Amino acid sequence: MNRDQFLALLWLRWRLTVNAMRRHGELSLIISMIFLCFGALLAVAGAMCGVLVGALWLATAAPVAHLITWDIVAGLFLLFWILGLVSQLQRAEILDLRQLLHYPVSLRSAFLLNYASSLCVPSVIFCLPCMLGLALGLSLGGGFRFLLLFPLVLGFLFSVSAWTYCLQGWLAVLMENPRRRRNVIMTVTLVMILLFQLPNLLGSVSSRRASSALSMRDTSSGASVTTVLQVHAAIPVCWLPYGARMLAAGNVWPAAGGALGLWLLGGWGLCHAYRGTLRHYRGEGAGRTVDKTPMPVATSCAPAGVSLVEWEIPLVPDDAAAMAMASLRSMLRAPEVRMTLGTNVAGMLILGMANLLHHNTAAIPVLAKPFIACGMVAVSFFGVGTLMTNQFGYDRDGFRMLVLLPTPRWRILLGRNLSLAAVAGVIFLIFLSLGGLLIHLGPVEVLLALLSFVSMFLIYGTLGNLSSVLAPFRIPAGAVQARKVKGLTTLLLMFFSLVSLAVGGLIFVPPLMGWLCASAGRLVSALVTLACAAALTGGTLAVYWTSLKPLGRLLQARERQILDVVTREKE
Repeated sequence: MNRDQFLALLWLRWRLTVNAMRRHGELSLIISMIFLCFGALLAVAGAMCGVLVGALWLATAAPVAHLITWDIVAGLFLLFWILGLVSQLQRAEILDLRQLLHYPVSLRSAFLLNYASSLCVPSVIFCLPCMLGLALGLSLGGGFRFLLLFPLVLGFLFSVSAWTYCLQGWLAVLMENPRRRRNVIMTVTLVMILLFQLPNLLGSVSSRRASSALSMRDTSSGASVTTVLQVHAAIPVCWLPYGARMLAAGNVWPAAGGALGLWLLGGWGLCHAYRGTLRHYRGEGAGRTVDKTPMPVATSCAPAGVSLVEWEIPLVPDDAAAMAMASLRSMLRAPEVRMTLGTNVAGMLILGMANLLHHNTAAIPVLAKPFIACGMVAVSFFGVGTLMTNQFGYDRDGFRMLVLLPTPRWRILLGRNLSLAAVAGVIFLIFLSLGGLLIHLGPVEVLLALLSFVSMFLIYGTLGNLSSVLAPFRIPAGAVQARKVKGLTTLLLMFFSLVSLAVGGLIFVPPLMGWLCASAGRLVSALVTLACAAALTGGTLAVYWTSLKPLGRLLQARERQILDVVTREKE
């Protein structure tokens, strides 16, 4: 690739980026340019602050201060880098290698250009000037030996970006199948959330042993420092802080060896990524072998068993039961729905377990346990609530089949609600089981939680049916957020969210009434609590059942508007 080709491809990438922003409107383009200019000024300011901090303070600080400072800087860079990686997985390369190979450009040149373009991300633009400025300040204030920080910082960036690009290439091959692409995005996002929440959980578990550890702090401080240094020396991403610490101590060889190791490690990752790309375009991947095994001859045409759609639900009409099973099957197959539910459930589980492990569960008052049980019910609907308020947004073109069905529309709503009840019920049982093990819920609290779950579901079902009919919006395939939502729809969704929170708070009335009657005895308090919960369940059931047929007629009247909204981008 010569100089003119390189500049032309850089201009093409810039032009495609601007066009992608312009498709969202001129206002979006202006806002993006303002943020870009602000980011450039922020990068320059960060570089100047790094020079001042390095020259005036860090150059004369203790070696442990160098280790901590560079740990923080490298950790922030890795955090922003991982967040950017997750967002980049949801869109393809701006410059596709398949398109570039139609031009007189070699595969190696196109590969290197795509790798260079992968460095034009906010995490590099903002963090790299700060790290280089800090290295420059240390060189000015601490001596020439700190000049080794420059190849160390660049080697750190090169190794991280090279292996990340290798990972992106491997994931790109996996995500050629659209369904597999959505599964990969869901899995990576869920793993990142779990990784970010894992330190919180581990810190809460270890806090229980803090008192015994404090008594041994003086005797084990030396061993702890040695262990920390050994960990930094063993993990490649920690070689930058380790090399900076050793430079502050006067030893230049670990920094020089770390810089050389990071550059070699990055080169290995980039070569591995290029070989994988070459094998992919030559058709030499392991997954491309042709299976020559003859297909087995069918010996019987009898079905293996009853399909999920054919299941029957007691006391529910057959067409509503079929709709419930079909909707449940559709949700289990949709990666975006699984990602929405998985991220909410995983986050709530980790945060809840961390808080419960951080506190002494044996000291929880008996009168507080009913409130905790109702809180578990409310938390169970955090992820499902977004699905209930937009029941047709994930259907997209599949909503045409609902329009053509001769089924009464109130039965369609009933089937949709029952499918969401199954999902919410599984999440609720997980929370209830963990809560029962950790805080030892009694039979009264468990029965209260079950009644509160039914009441909360009926409340969300009624309001969700109304919201789904009046304020539908399309969820694109592979995404968890809507695009181009109208202002009126946004206001209606905000209104329904506030109303759902206010009305959903009624499940805390039964434990409140029991708490007010606590002076009359524990048995009376339990009876009052359960009686109020049963009355609330009966009232919400009556409201839900009464609203089904009017909302079904409203759905039938607005079918064309909903169809236009949920299929608009496709058409």
